[in-house]
Amino acid sequence: MAGRIRAGRNAWYEALQAARDRVAVAQRQCPLKSAPWKVAVAAHLKATTDVSNRWLAAELDMGSHVYVSKHVGNLRLGRAPAAAELLRALEVKGKA
Repeated sequence: MAGRIRAGRNAWYEALQAARDRVAVAQRQCPLKSAPWKVAVAAHLKATTDVSNRWLAAELDMGSHVYVSKHVGNLRLGRAPAAAELLRALEVKGKA
């Protein structure tokens, strides 16, 4: 896929930090495993890097890698409107 970063875990950490920094602090306070900000960040990283669901689950405290897959899939299917809104903001800000 064009535009994806394939550089290993160091690049994943950098991409994760950059995405987290673009999410409002108030939104990041939600500790739920399925918090919209976590789902949006996971979807953004999956679209822009070769990050694994297992790594995302651990770093975002989302439970299992299956849970990451489920929630990112729901986002792609239009079943997570709050996460979709955050993802659009990440995509726009990510191009700057």
